[in-house]
Amino acid sequence: MKIHKRNTIDAERWDETVWKESGMPYFYSGFLDAVNPRWQALISDDYEKIFPIPIKTYLGIEVARQPLACQQLGLLGGNTADFFSALKWIKAEIRWVQLTLGLPPKLTFEALEEEAKKQKFKVEKRITYRLDLSTDEFHPWDNISDHHRRHIRKFQSNGCHIAPISSLACIHFFEEHQGKSLKLPLSFYQRFKKIAEMENEPFRVKCWGAFEGVHLRSVMAILESSGWRIYWLSATDDVGKKLSAAQGLVYHGLSEAFESKSKWDFEGGMKPGLAKFYAGFGAEAREYAYLKAWSL
Repeated sequence: MKIHKRNTIDAERWDETVWKESGMPYFYSGFLDAVNPRWQALISDDYEKIFPIPIKTYLGIEVARQPLACQQLGLLGGNTADFFSALKWIKAEIRWVQLTLGLPPKLTFEALEEEAKKQKFKVEKRITYRLDLSTDEFHPWDNISDHHRRHIRKFQSNGCHIAPISSLACIHFFEEHQGKSLKLPLSFYQRFKKIAEMENEPFRVKCWGAFEGVHLRSVMAILESSGWRIYWLSATDDVGKKLSAAQGLVYHGLSEAFESKSKWDFEGGMKPGLAKFYAGFGAEAREYAYLKAWSL
């Protein structure tokens, strides 16, 4: 694989590889353009292997740093040897690295950790929770815990309803009921709005709200692409928590993912409370890696 600047990357060929190898929305050229316009990539001559690298400049130094709202990147189309070759290039050519990377098939976190440390990376384990609803093997309801089933029935019996909402309504509700406590930077909200407004891309943002009468009580934003549904953003107010609105919304999203034969990613699960909440929907933990390095 050879390094390519953004202006030399064939977006059509790139997106064809993403669609064929993964379909995960973070990898599409339009998404990368939105979160990091100066991204580069290691690419094989035939575009069968691709590895995006988000690039920024600090104090005149090029750094590879994971963008906000982009959970993980990594290698598509290659094998473990290609993955480690890419890491070697990054370590040699980029002085400051902070990336979260998915694992290639057949590569365990332990094997990655061992090799990455040899290349002088510091490595931390990250966890996300996923459900594969791309087959007809089971309906989402089949694997939901009794605890979550009770909450979903409670939400349904309270006369609440779910409806599409605008991305602006979603992000405003999120900022009021979740974002302030997280102290997210303004750039996060700007990035969400930008991506949510994009058209004619192989991904889109779909926002849903749970209502008690005319009152909005909970929201979720789903980042969708062919084969994937990412639980991208969510928030619930105090009344909504009593109504089990979050459980009702997630079940609605999982049912839609089942109908579209998609994989579902909760985009996280490092905190025990969230891990328990996600696992209650039948989701399983999946490992990925946070790598960082600095060289003079």
